[in-house]
Amino acid sequence: MPEFLRKANQLTEMMLLAGPGDEEIGELREHYGYRPEAMDVVEADRLEWEASYVDILAEHPASKAELRVRLQARELLHEHYAVFQALLGEYCINLNREVGYNPDRPNVSRSRMVAFADAVPSLRIAVDLKVELFRGAAKPWTMNAAHDIDALSMAVPYCHVVVPDREMASLLSRSGTGPRYGTKIITSLSDLPGVLPELAAQARDAPGDRTGWDWAGSWDGYCLDWNDLISSARRQPPAA
Repeated sequence: MPEFLRKANQLTEMMLLAGPGDEEIGELREHYGYRPEAMDVVEADRLEWEASYVDILAEHPASKAELRVRLQARELLHEHYAVFQALLGEYCINLNREVGYNPDRPNVSRSRMVAFADAVPSLRIAVDLKVELFRGAAKPWTMNAAHDIDALSMAVPYCHVVVPDREMASLLSRSGTGPRYGTKIITSLSDLPGVLPELAAQARDAPGDRTGWDWAGSWDGYCLDWNDLISSARRQPPAA
């Protein structure tokens, strides 16, 4: 990766993690519509969406299998609907045709949609966790649980080791999530050294640059300010 692009990536990641400085807030609010408090409204709506289903289940109970199907539909429509619709449009997919919808045989298309949802790792993990939480409805929903589900549904399919809290680790184990994706689920950082030798062995046998620096560049510091980035742009060779 060229030096300028590597440093631009580093600076962008740092700025996203750090967020704006106090001295920048006024300008961001005035000119760019910066309203971090809007996230409080979003989170409150998300929490209400999950909590409201507890009352619905109380009136319309379901088996575990049926609950999974209902939660798949809720998760797809509430969390992924815009992306789902965009993909259908981009690839000109007729959903009724693809799932073989037949009003006389609704279970055929239903089973295919269930299989589709289960084939999306982040969707499946979120649903499996929510199934267990809704089945234990005596415990109220919290935003911490929603955040944990968001993080785990993205981390588990793409990481070798994940360290959730004990409650989430227990919920993951009930659905066999770790073995399904080849991910080790541990509940304490003190257990991490025990799984590192196996990961190191996998890294030694991996093809290509095993250090990963072929993407990020050799370690020569980390770009933390605009001046460093601009100076690297001046050193870029001219385009061919």
